[in-house]
Amino acid sequence: MFNRQHPETGEPDDRYLIAQFAAILGPPPVEFWSQSKLCQAFWDENGLSTSTATVSFSLPISTDEIIFGTGNWKNVVPLPEISLEGLAADIEGEDVPGFLRFLRRILRWLPEQRPTTEELIHDPWLLAGLGSGSQGQIKADKDSLPVS
Repeated sequence: MFNRQHPETGEPDDRYLIAQFAAILGPPPVEFWSQSKLCQAFWDENGLSTSTATVSFSLPISTDEIIFGTGNWKNVVPLPEISLEGLAADIEGEDVPGFLRFLRRILRWLPEQRPTTEELIHDPWLLAGLGSGSQGQIKADKDSLPVS
C-alpha cells in the first residue's frame, strides 16, 4: 500500500513514506509529534510549516472518526496527491467502502487510537466477509489460539 522508494532513483527514502502517511492520515496529532524526532523533520515546533508551501489536509471521513493534528507539511518532499480510495481503486469486491472503513480504523498515528485485535475481529466488514454478519456468531477464544 505504501512505498518508501524515491520515485526517481528507486532507493529507499523514508521521507516519501512519511509523505504518503501524511497524505492519507493528515498531520499527526500533537501528542505524536511531541514524542517523535522524525515528525520534527516534517513539522516545526508549533506543528506549523516553516516553508512558504502550505498544504491543507482534507480526509473523506467525519471528524468524530479521527483526531486531527495541527500543522502543515514542511514540503521536505512533495506531498503526493493520493487518497485511500485512490489506492484501492483496483480492488474488487462487494464491500470496498467497508474495507476502506476497516483500514481507517487501523491506520492511526497514535497506537492507543488503534483498535485491538479482538475489536477488529468483530468489525462488521470482516464479519460479513466471513459470512457471519453478526458479532455474536464469531468470538475469539483465547484458549484456542496457538501458542508460539
